Amino acid sequence: MSSKEPEKDVTINVDGQVWIDQTGLVRVQNPNGVGRYPVVSPGQHVTVYVDGEEIREPVVVSEESKVRIVPEEVPALSEIEVILSSDELVAEVVTRFGPKTEYKAAPTEPAVQVVVEGEIDREVPPGDISEGEVVQALQRAGVTAETNLQEVLLALQEKRCGRFVVARGQAALNGEDEIFRLVEPKQREVGEQDLVNYREKSVYGVEIGRLVAIRAGDVRGKPGLTVRGKVISAKDGKGLAIKVGHGVAVKGRQYVATTSGRPRWDPVRRVLEVLPVFECKSVDLTTGNIHFPGDVSIKGDVQEGFIVEATGTITVDGSVYGGHLMAGSHIIVSKNVIGGTVEAGGIQASLKSVLLYLSPLVKRMQDCLQAIEQLKRNPAFRFKDLAQTGDGPLFALLMENKYRDVPGYVEKVIQVGTEVIPELVKELKEMLLGPSITKVNSLDEVAALVDEMARKEQDIQESVARTAEVTVGNVQNSQIVGSGSVTVNGSAINSEVRSGSNISVRGVFRGGTASGFSIICGELGSPGDVETEAVVGEKGTISAKVLHSGVILRLGTVISKTVKLELQVKCRTEDGRLVVERGRF
Repeated sequence: MSSKEPEKDVTINVDGQVWIDQTGLVRVQNPNGVGRYPVVSPGQHVTVYVDGEEIREPVVVSEESKVRIVPEEVPALSEIEVILSSDELVAEVVTRFGPKTEYKAAPTEPAVQVVVEGEIDREVPPGDISEGEVVQALQRAGVTAETNLQEVLLALQEKRCGRFVVARGQAALNGEDEIFRLVEPKQREVGEQDLVNYREKSVYGVEIGRLVAIRAGDVRGKPGLTVRGKVISAKDGKGLAIKVGHGVAVKGRQYVATTSGRPRWDPVRRVLEVLPVFECKSVDLTTGNIHFPGDVSIKGDVQEGFIVEATGTITVDGSVYGGHLMAGSHIIVSKNVIGGTVEAGGIQASLKSVLLYLSPLVKRMQDCLQAIEQLKRNPAFRFKDLAQTGDGPLFALLMENKYRDVPGYVEKVIQVGTEVIPELVKELKEMLLGPSITKVNSLDEVAALVDEMARKEQDIQESVARTAEVTVGNVQNSQIVGSGSVTVNGSAINSEVRSGSNISVRGVFRGGTASGFSIICGELGSPGDVETEAVVGEKGTISAKVLHSGVILRLGTVISKTVKLELQVKCRTEDGRLVVERGRF
């Protein structure tokens, strides 16, 4: 007996497929066996309907499903918008353009899963926007400020998107609180290679007519204006109440000195003034050097290396230790000047000192020229020698013999006059000093120089009318110069004292040089023959209660050296010779 075998299942399992054909229709093929059914997902720029319902996520479809694709159509965009800032100070125009875009379903290959995407089928350019439309939009926004549409119109022509500022308002400016400040002189900037002088501090003064202080700050506020024409209020700043004291005048918002002195601002009383006197306890590192256009009063001492310069009077209640005082007027030092320099009268003091040596130098040179002329007129003089050598040797011969004192006067003029008559000093060095004398070719050169010296002497005599006096206690190793009289209430040791008038030393003048129009000393010179010199003009006198030997006396062109101790003497000149009077003076 035979039996029949059961039949085998020969079905092939195939997944279903879905695709978009070239016409944009959806094609579906069902699976075989236990294959998967195809899936459709919506993509961009299309709307997908399955069995009449829009799908928003993947959906299983079959040959029986009704799948419809609706491509997106984006309308053209041509618009403008006016935007104002929150404070309405800025108006902007925004341009927006976009073409009309028509999409179609993009074809796909058959697959189990398909995403339906749209692709551009056709684009239509956007429409135009006119300038009139922009103006109307601004009017609707209430913009009344002046507009600039140049960039906007260019963007409209190019159909370009953008944001453009077309109008600006005026912001309100609140007033500033008024400020007040003193005007100080500018300081020179210190470079890396400069040495810092710690003696120079910020003490300063002003001269008459100089700017002292200013008021700054625009107190009045300025209202603003929005682009819509609305006024924006502004606040005023706070003003200052300033009182004007001594030495200050108001010129608008500036304060000008009506006198020379030191500006001072009192913030409590709110008073600005210029004080004619600068006062300090002492001059040291605390104060620094003082340069002041007025009077200076120092209650203590002036320490070594410090400078006090004033256009007026300087008064020191203490002593000067190696300091330097320079005043346009008088100087008073109650105590001592040790190793210091005191100059009263400025250039006038130096010019008067120059006269003490320049005047006798002029006279001696005039005598020398006259002597040479007389010598030439002598029948015994041999002119043929001059024809071969010139006037130089004759001039040099007289300088070496009869006028041996001339180089000494020249050196003194150079010593005291280098700063005040530099051009004449240069000529004196070139012709009348040292070997230069032997190089003179013609007496005409010498005569021209003598004429110039005489003119300078006359100019100085006419310009030194102003006098500034110096009064000090004791002087040691110092230099004292005054265009007026110099009074030493104590003694002067190893010092140089120069005066444009009279010198009075109540004690001892020993060592150094005293030069003035007259000199009175308690004791002049020393028993040890310390080099001491007293110099006066031709009409001056030198008086001393005690006159030691070895003192050099210069009275105009007369030079003498004392040979013995004298008591109660007055020295003067008469007919070009020294006269010594004895008695109480």
